[in-house]
Amino acid sequence: MNVDGDKPVEVHGTVYNLSEDEIARRAQCDVAEAMAQLLQEHRAIRVTIAGVRRWIAAEQAGVYRDALGVVPPPGLPASFLAATDNPLAVIAQRFAHTHGPFVTQDLATRLGLRPAQLEPVLRALLEFLGLPWDEACLEFQKARSQVKTASLWQVREPLHTRSSGRWQNYQPYIEHIDALEEQGGKQ
Repeated sequence: MNVDGDKPVEVHGTVYNLSEDEIARRAQCDVAEAMAQLLQEHRAIRVTIAGVRRWIAAEQAGVYRDALGVVPPPGLPASFLAATDNPLAVIAQRFAHTHGPFVTQDLATRLGLRPAQLEPVLRALLEFLGLPWDEACLEFQKARSQVKTASLWQVREPLHTRSSGRWQNYQPYIEHIDALEEQGGKQ
């Protein structure tokens, strides 16, 4: 979330079940001021989920009400409170998109639910993705197999000389920095 002049940019997709501390770690603005403005504009609302005060996009008020019993504040448009088919699946899909891969317990703790309550939702999500269900999905943290990702491959790659001369592309900028350092950082 950035502040463009006095106006925060769209938060839809940014403010998703986040505490003020989590927003502060991501934001490049005065969080209290930005959130107050979003609250006033009915673009974000403050709710309690699993005993923790969090911010959600106001348009998701009905989803959180129907899935978790969160009480929306008065004054929201009716469209923000409309019933949604399988609201817990909507929340789980958003969490999977922003936190995947994840341990079922992480989502359960965040929502104040038991992992078994999420199992049917996660089964349906995996089925939608064309992936088989595995009981290990409920206890991901117990898996002992290696994860093969591009970054793991890169970390295990031996030293090479393919990019040893690429610094020369930045030499004009480096000279400018060197000149600034010689002046004591003053321009």
